Amino acid sequence: ESLVSIIVPMYNAALYLSETLDSIKDQTHTKWECLLIDDGSTDSTAEISKSYTSTDSRFSYHQQKNAGPSAARNNGLWMAKGSFIQFFDADDVMAPQLLETLLKAYQKANDKTVLFSSMLIGDHDNIQRTKPTNRGFGEGRALGFNEFYAKFGIDFLFIPGTVLFPATALKDVWWNERSSFSEDFEFYLSVAKRGFHFRNVAQPLTIYRDSPNSLSKQTANTAQANYDIYLRWLIKGNQYVYARRCAHQFHR
Repeated sequence: ESLVSIIVPMYNAALYLSETLDSIKDQTHTKWECLLIDDGSTDSTAEISKSYTSTDSRFSYHQQKNAGPSAARNNGLWMAKGSFIQFFDADDVMAPQLLETLLKAYQKANDKTVLFSSMLIGDHDNIQRTKPTNRGFGEGRALGFNEFYAKFGIDFLFIPGTVLFPATALKDVWWNERSSFSEDFEFYLSVAKRGFHFRNVAQPLTIYRDSPNSLSKQTANTAQANYDIYLRWLIKGNQYVYARRCAHQFHR
């Protein structure tokens, strides 16, 4: 049975954290470790986390000075022992069968595949009140570097909490700690650049909390981050796609 390392970056996450950790605790696949990375919280995040670590040894709590979610994810990645890695935000929830379903799907996948589930959007004050997303997940396709560069956020979109990464896919891959916006897009590009393709498992197994304070709501900052990523990953042969993406971003 595979060990899964679940990495949860947390910053003042007390409001929804118990709901998130309960959804992890309820996983039907029980061989996991959950690394709770506290990014300098000033609320009761630490107390809530320790209430879980004291009753279930699969949870561990780690503090760092405030440096952002990417630094917290990297910190967790350094410590992770699992053969699979699951990044998960501290206000979302996972369906009980998330890990089990994706691990079973990996038994039929090749060793250059990264699998991710579909997801639902949950209301910020009642995450079980859900609606479908307004973007597809690239169903039925092998999403490689070119597809991500040209079409992520337009033709398909998914969050890290839907993705179960084989640890082999993340060798020498780290989150960009200088960016607080679109860092998931750049992380996917880094993985795809190593020759891995992402495939969707159609079942919705993650619920994303549609919080009014979400970083993803800050559209101007996200747009600037996307321009920076397009330029940083501009390589010979994709100049035309780069121009089209920048034009599309400008008109949004």
